[in-house]
Amino acid sequence: MRNKKYNLMPKIISLFFILFLFSIRVQAISNISIDLKTPIHKGIINDKKLNIDGEIKSILKLKSVYLYIDNEKIGQANLGELEFKENTYKT
Repeated sequence: MRNKKYNLMPKIISLFFILFLFSIRVQAISNISIDLKTPIHKGIINDKKLNIDGEIKSILKLKSVYLYIDNEKIGQANLGELEFKENTYKT
């Protein structure tokens, strides 16, 4: 019984070591601010529920943005390979 226990420990240690070597660094973007330019005097967005959804390709690249008003999709921007320039996207 002791031989099996002693053979199992190096396998477990080597497994954790391999997982440590091949670990992937992941970083989440905590918040993305999107400014929408609309005519203020018309009250287009003021009285409606606005939802913005998006897809992030990597830390520095935003792939697409979807815009919903009252759960109805009204717009989409596919950004392709556009990268952050001073933390700002321009489309």
